[in-house]
Amino acid sequence: VLSVERLSVEDQLHEVNFNLRAGELVALAGVAGNGQTALAEAITGHVATYTGAIRVDANTGWQPEDAE
Repeated sequence: VLSVERLSVEDQLHEVNFNLRAGELVALAGVAGNGQTALAEAITGHVATYTGAIRVDANTGWQPEDAE
């Protein structure tokens, strides 16, 4: 459903990789400043500048651009 490959956000995330399949749940945890918010904002389209790839299965009917 969701694939994140080599996702980097300046000074916040460095080459994050994961795949989320249908039926799986994921939680973001950590101390403040470890990039949880940057990751969530990049996935939902609220960070304009990042490198890497965020892919959403077209069959879900939702794309990061829809977040606005």
